[in-house]
Amino acid sequence: MARFYPAFYITDGIVGAGQRNDATDVKLLKSMFVGLRRQAPNTWSGIGQMTVDGAWSRLLEEHIRAFQQTGYGPNRLVVDGIVHPMRQIQGDLRSTFRSGIGSTLYWLNVALMANAPREQATIGANLNLRAITEVR
Repeated sequence: MARFYPAFYITDGIVGAGQRNDATDVKLLKSMFVGLRRQAPNTWSGIGQMTVDGAWSRLLEEHIRAFQQTGYGPNRLVVDGIVHPMRQIQGDLRSTFRSGIGSTLYWLNVALMANAPREQATIGANLNLRAITEVR
């Protein structure tokens, strides 16, 4: 189930082709990409517009791959069209996995905050995501 980690949006499951694709996790990612598209439409040229719903689609995969190819952030992202949950250590979110590969979800959050802060601020409320108050 998707939730709102203050200032960061996180998923509980993996989203991508052949994955479980929890509906709230998918809605979250679609909302994030829709917000980014509003602020930087040229980045997404050639990729169709998405509807925010809970269904995984090839269009979502295209958005994920396009973002992964941008090289956003200092760590390389694997271009596979899949978004994994962010790694957490004592409640701190990590920008990379143990392998040193960058977290697509982490850098998607950073891109949203930097380029579409209004959209970033409203996604949680729009999707009724609960805020995390406990540290795992």
